[in-house]
Amino acid sequence: RAKLVLVGRSALAPEEQWDTWLATHGANDRTSRRIAAIREIRRHGGDVWTAAADVADVERMREVLCAAKERFGPLNGVLHAAGSLEEGLIQTKTPESVERVFSTKLHGTLVLSQLIANEPIDFFVLFSSTSARLGPPGQVDYVAANAYLNAFAQQAQLRGGPFTTALELIAQELPEPVA
Repeated sequence: RAKLVLVGRSALAPEEQWDTWLATHGANDRTSRRIAAIREIRRHGGDVWTAAADVADVERMREVLCAAKERFGPLNGVLHAAGSLEEGLIQTKTPESVERVFSTKLHGTLVLSQLIANEPIDFFVLFSSTSARLGPPGQVDYVAANAYLNAFAQQAQLRGGPFTTALELIAQELPEPVA
């Protein structure tokens, strides 16, 4: 019975066009998979509303948050899973390409945390990446953005906030290694 607000940079087709979309694009199409996932959530009793917004745009995200609260009532939590990856050697990176990677992870985190600062939420999960620990070649900006999310969550926890990372949640579920 979860009530979910799914926000993405691009809008889904209007619901009355979903059957036509699925018939003309096939099940493996990205949008088709999103439509199928929403329908599956609804089939299990959940309610889903979708909105198009750039998570780093504070005014648009404020509008989305207000509309979500009007539709569903108080906010219980946030799952921040936005991300953008642009692979390339560090010497080929431009300030603009780095900013595109930072925008969703870093700036999006700041926007969301600012907008929910006075909301009595139960959780705020930041989806960083194992890239922050592994440091794969060609992803220096992505590594930095994800390391920022990890540090942000740790600092927020120290201040008593309901922040964590998905990696921390997974680690809590893993068995202890055997020596």
